[in-house]
Amino acid sequence: MDVGMFATPQLFLVDGDNLLDLIVGERNGNINYFRNAGTANAPLWHLENDTIGGLDVAEYWNVTGYSVPCMFLNGNNERELLVGSESGWIHHYDNIDGNLNGTFNLLDSTFQNIKEGSRSSMAVADVNGDGFMDAFTGNYRGGLGFWRNDFGVGVGQASLDLVGSLQLRPNPANDQVEILLNGNPAPDSRYRVVNALGQELMAGSLTQGRTVLGVSDLRAGAYILLVESPAARARARLVIAR
Repeated sequence: MDVGMFATPQLFLVDGDNLLDLIVGERNGNINYFRNAGTANAPLWHLENDTIGGLDVAEYWNVTGYSVPCMFLNGNNERELLVGSESGWIHHYDNIDGNLNGTFNLLDSTFQNIKEGSRSSMAVADVNGDGFMDAFTGNYRGGLGFWRNDFGVGVGQASLDLVGSLQLRPNPANDQVEILLNGNPAPDSRYRVVNALGQELMAGSLTQGRTVLGVSDLRAGAYILLVESPAARARARLVIAR
């Protein structure tokens, strides 16, 4: 096998036949897919697609991407894909199952606002056994970062990520932001603002569909705002710009 320079492989059950396949990133920014046409004890990997999902994480100003794949199963047992890049941003894709010859759906090109340096990489696993995916990150400098998921709003928690139910205005915000919900919140609903380390910076109760929140004490940067009730949760990324 030779996919090109800076090959970054991952073994994973890509096509669901219980045989470990290979996906391999490279300097150009694409992902190569090698299907295991052999057996578990005698694998025979065959190149099926040198640009699986039609994805390319090379930025428009550069011809290189240094893609590093991390495919995983989410909470609904569906495949998703995180791809590290030369820029340092993590790209997040779904629409993979039954679509290996098609185009994957780009959910986010700045996943969780994590950017710890150029030539990023990520691996996910439920490290502490709490049912939520945690993450390890690497980059060109070396070393290893650990991101603990305490809130169930990370990868694979589709049932908790209520798309469209929560909006923030204005966003980016300066001194205050409106929390807008579709309808009135359920009893005992609360909001929380956490930083990239999972540290809670603000919290309070929600009693109506529109709440004005003062954020003048937050430093400029990106945060996650969570709305939680006993039955559901929603999240949105909040950016403070001054």
